[in-house]
Amino acid sequence: MRDPGLPSPAWVRDSPNPTGDSSFEGAAPGSQRGQQPARVLLAWASDLDDTLFHGEDPRYDGSLPVLFDIIAEKQPELVFITGRRWRELVMGLEEYQTPIPNTIFTEIGTVRWRRGANGSFERDPRHEAAMSSDTPNWNDAVIRRELLDHIPGLALRPPECQNPFRASFLIDGDHDAARAAEVVADITELLVERLHCENARVVQSRGAEHCGLDVLPRLGTKSGALGVWAKELRLQRHQLMFSGDGGLDVDALAAGFPAVLVRNADHSTRDRLAEIRTRDGLQEVCIFAEGLNRLNGCFSSGIVEGLIRHGFIEESWSLDERIHKRE
Repeated sequence: MRDPGLPSPAWVRDSPNPTGDSSFEGAAPGSQRGQQPARVLLAWASDLDDTLFHGEDPRYDGSLPVLFDIIAEKQPELVFITGRRWRELVMGLEEYQTPIPNTIFTEIGTVRWRRGANGSFERDPRHEAAMSSDTPNWNDAVIRRELLDHIPGLALRPPECQNPFRASFLIDGDHDAARAAEVVADITELLVERLHCENARVVQSRGAEHCGLDVLPRLGTKSGALGVWAKELRLQRHQLMFSGDGGLDVDALAAGFPAVLVRNADHSTRDRLAEIRTRDGLQEVCIFAEGLNRLNGCFSSGIVEGLIRHGFIEESWSLDERIHKRE
């Protein structure tokens, strides 16, 4: 299925590999900044809202053009993994004039779009088949009904938050971290014991006034989508980096790939991820951006910091004068 709402060619920054060839020949040209980095960056995967996209937030430090220059020089394969739907995604790509990946996952990781040789995107039905095969007994309608019947305090989110591989809910009333953890545990038990849907996963996103819970097939989470994509490109874990900020990103940030949580992440996400890092020994693999030289660590600044601290690019990028000097 082709979607007509595609970015205009007038602004598109092409992926370095628009045909989708995964050979990576010539993917890491010699650095123009002197000392060679310790690692070769073959791939970069990222969330969008509050990670790459900064909105009107005053913490944005002007680092996005620097990040785009890094991508142009290092030429990694790209993938965006976002909770947005396709139309909303296109609006964001147009606003920020981003490089365009060959693969984009929308609606968390449940819908995959592939870019063809002519530059247009088509929805990939093979991803839906893979989710069905990997998560036997998945039935979104049954999951919604059973959870509403048996888990107190759940409410369905609007129809635009639902799809055949996404059952999305809000926790009514008190939704502090302890309450959310209890509800997640109850849902997980119901999925396994009553619905025999062992490979379904529950991910949560927290806002100031709500806690959202999404039930997804394992391959429809951000970590699942990232793993499928990395496997297809025959990437080893140390050859890519993932960047994120929120609750829906936690599973991908803790998946064992080099990762960075940008500094503007909310406290609940930082706390959850800190606990997972300690439990699983991921402190050096999943780092928290805190600021480096001119970088303040928020949004694209945190992504650049992550690339530096993971050894993919030179520290001199953090001294670029286009970045607003840290106070």
